[in-house]
Amino acid sequence: MNWRDPYGTDKELDAELDRQLQEMAANPPFMGGGLGRGAARGLAKFFGRGGAKSLAEYAKHMAKLERARSELAALGEKLRNATSHWERKAIEARIRELKEAIKGHEKEIGQKWPNGPPSE
Repeated sequence: MNWRDPYGTDKELDAELDRQLQEMAANPPFMGGGLGRGAARGLAKFFGRGGAKSLAEYAKHMAKLERARSELAALGEKLRNATSHWERKAIEARIRELKEAIKGHEKEIGQKWPNGPPSE
């Protein structure tokens, strides 16, 4: 997707842009303008192993999501058994934090992998 093809429908254009970005990442033009060192590293990481949408990163996000969900379930049980007002208040605050974290993980997973897990 780019300014000439905002909806990403031109596959030939997308393939050409990907090829150009990969070439710039492999041979960054450090002198005379062009990509800076950080941008070249970012492109190399994106197109190389362990890129931004790799299976390993997907698994990491899913593990964090599952950990947060299981902690949320455990806190629900603790909340039902809590006796003091202060204990309940602390547990409820942590539950709110976990719900926000879960929402954030689900949003990021949905944005990075809208079609499900990568098939690397």
